[in-house]
Amino acid sequence: MHKEIKTLLAASLIFNLGVGMFGPLYAIFVVKVGGDILSASGAWAVFSLTTGILMILLGKVADRISRKKFMVFAGYGVMALGNLGFLFVENPLGLFIVEAILGIGSAITTPAWDAIFSKAIDKGREGFEWSLWSGSVNIVWAIAAMAGGIVVSVSGFRTLFILIFLLNVAAAAVVLTLPRSKSTFGRFA
Repeated sequence: MHKEIKTLLAASLIFNLGVGMFGPLYAIFVVKVGGDILSASGAWAVFSLTTGILMILLGKVADRISRKKFMVFAGYGVMALGNLGFLFVENPLGLFIVEAILGIGSAITTPAWDAIFSKAIDKGREGFEWSLWSGSVNIVWAIAAMAGGIVVSVSGFRTLFILIFLLNVAAAAVVLTLPRSKSTFGRFA
């Protein structure tokens, strides 16, 4: 397995450990800030629409430039700030703004991450290496779901959001260790 795959897996699993802690608690948080079912579904719609539209546009950019490593790093950074933004959410409008920021970060990261991963994958092992990522993320989400519940039960949402932010920053830092190889990814991959 190439170093690029290992590095991307490590970054993704650290990142998903953070966001996975919040996932099962999201609806509880929405109610805590004065939202309801429509607020929760509207916030998810804002995230998904922002991600979808920008991902298509940024996917074109990811194909044209050699700065994919920077895009993944920057996307994780934007998502770290977005997750930190939950500290300041006091109403559904604030929730929508944070979800738009998270959508921007996701749209920056995903096409570049997928491009690097796809290019580094071993021929004949595509299924295994993609399943390694997907399966590992699901295992991390299981661990994260319990960890998030414990953190919020003991220390509250504020502590959880700071922890998620720190894990997001750690994931971005791991991306910086991606090797620079002109033959594989071009300059500033």
